[in-house]
Amino acid sequence: MKDQILSGTIEYLLDFGLAGLSLRPLAKRLGTSDRMILYYFETKDVLIQEAVKKLAELMISQIKQRCDKVVIKKPGDFIECIWDAFVAPASRPIAMLFLELDLLSLREAKTFGATGRFLMDEWSKLVVASLSPFVVDNNESNQKIDSLSAELLGSIIHHLVSQGNSPRGTVKRIRNRANAIALK
Repeated sequence: MKDQILSGTIEYLLDFGLAGLSLRPLAKRLGTSDRMILYYFETKDVLIQEAVKKLAELMISQIKQRCDKVVIKKPGDFIECIWDAFVAPASRPIAMLFLELDLLSLREAKTFGATGRFLMDEWSKLVVASLSPFVVDNNESNQKIDSLSAELLGSIIHHLVSQGNSPRGTVKRIRNRANAIALK
């Protein structure tokens, strides 16, 4: 039952987002009660955290699967692979939910802060782990990776907000910057 609630919650969040999430409408859609949801997840915040964790795992898995199919010779190849994974139409609902969570973690830090930090940590781990084989491990290169990570995330957000009308040159610029930090 817990897995069914979690799966249904993920679908609900992808359809309706986080803002104004109420357990009663969620429970009704899932064919259960809000008390049953709380039995398995204690609080709405715990439910959201577990749903976001599952979605993050799914997105990272999709990125890795996509990137495993591509020959990655330079850091920029990985940057382009992440971009393609996040801006793919099938990924849009997940990316939009992550964007919403980032904004809510700023506005409602008490409720969403920990989950937002988790998501940003997972993003950073993904980018750092993928770019690390290409660079010397030192403070300067780590700062460059962090900067690239932030620029890539900002570009993905811009792409989502502009409904896919952002220029493709943005990712090419980031790709070129990534290739320029290849120090190994």
